[in-house]
Parts: sequence; C-alpha cells; structure tokens
Amino acid sequence: MIDDVRKLGAEIKSLMDSYFLCADDFTSSVSRIKRDALERAFVELMELYSTDKNSSTLREFITLKVAGFTATGGKLGFNGYKGTLKAEVKPKNVTFEIKKDTDGKEMTYKVSGKDFKKGDSMYLHRGKLNGGGNFTDFTQDRLDKHIDTEKTVMMLISGFVEGKLAYVIEFPFEHPDFKRVIKNAVEGFYGEKGSKREPGKFKRSIEFNYTAYKSCPTLRAVWVNKKLILNSKVLFNKDFLEYLNGLKWEIIVGDV
Repeated sequence: MIDDVRKLGAEIKSLMDSYFLCADDFTSSVSRIKRDALERAFVELMELYSTDKNSSTLREFITLKVAGFTATGGKLGFNGYKGTLKAEVKPKNVTFEIKKDTDGKEMTYKVSGKDFKKGDSMYLHRGKLNGGGNFTDFTQDRLDKHIDTEKTVMMLISGFVEGKLAYVIEFPFEHPDFKRVIKNAVEGFYGEKGSKREPGKFKRSIEFNYTAYKSCPTLRAVWVNKKLILNSKVLFNKDFLEYLNGLKWEIIVGDV
C-alpha cells in the first residue's frame, strides 16, 4: 500500500507531471500503459484526489517537485527539504461552476464550494486565489521553532485551478512583513511570548495573502502556467493577478 509520496515510483511521478503541470495529454499518457482498467481507475482517482478539499498531499508533492525540493512525507513538521533548506508548502485549489437558478434567469456561481449569486459582492472576494495560504493549529512553540530556524525555512505558495497547477512562489519565512503577520496572529491569541499556554489551546487558523510577502527582495517566481491563468481570470483576486503578471518567472508554461 502506498501511504507516503516518497514511495511513489518513477512511472506514477511522470503521470503526475502530465496531470498537474499539463506537460502532456493526461489520458494519452495513461493509455500508453495499455491497461484499460488502470486508465479508467487512475483518471477518476486523479480527478477526485487533486481537488479533494480534505487532502493536499499530491498538491504539496508537485509543488515541492517543481521548486526543486524533496518531500519528507507525513503531515507533521516541514513538508520538504533541499540541502539545508526546509520547505513549508501552502497549496490552494479553487474550483468554479456556473448554474442557472430554477427560473433559468439568475446565475449562481459556485467558487471553491461556496455559492454566490451574480453581482454578489462576496463573490468578488471569497474563494479566489490571492497568493495566500494558512497555518493550522499554530502554537507559540511552533512559531519559536520557525524563528529559530527561519534562515533555512522557505515558504512555497502554490495555486491550483480545478486541480491544475497555476503558479509556485518561494520566499523565506524570515521576510519581516510575513513574519510580522504570523507573529502578531500568534501573540494576539496567546499573549506575549512567555505566556503560559493552556493544554489543548491552539490558534486554529492563521491566514495570509500575497501582500505579506510581495515586497520580499529574495522572492523566487518559480513556475507559472500563463495560459491557465488567462483562461481562469475570474478565479483570481484582481490585485494578485496584476502582481503575478509583473513577476519575472523562472519557468513559464503556456506562454501567451
């Protein structure tokens, strides 16, 4: 049983490249294995798993691979490494669906599982890719660990559209603006450093977006699929989209 991404074989990793990175026609790649049953099962599995809201294992894996890191496996601790560097991966996947209401006139949008009506201001801001991510169950101890090793901790931020990779951005955890966002959230919840934490008390979620790292001078614009982004602009925050378009990308797929 494969229960760890590190156990994946070379062939399945190649198929993952085809699926997530749009490197090749996925169905054709699968069919070359010449097993009809495998083709049907695997296509369904990838389509289901890649957009699974409850598991980011494959999205983390492909993000690490594209950025040149090796996955560590497991859900606890850092997600990957490259030499002395450690990686904290924050992937986000968005989905989009348009439906007509029962009267056939009013349009209803479903963005990342949330329902909005046409013209709804909430639709303009929620559920879209904004270069963000979140830390879950964060504690002062965990923050201290990141700060103690901050010079070797890299953040990998990735965005997926319907399971397809759109971008990967890398920057150091130690970037002052970013660290301030996380530090303020932790200390606002627990109190100043040194305050005793009650057992079982966690900061359940700390969210951030691209504004927390956009000024980082050592930021790497690692990978982008420009065609995918162009064809799904409605799923991107407008300001973040403008920011993406201004970056100097190392790898560009689907140039337009």
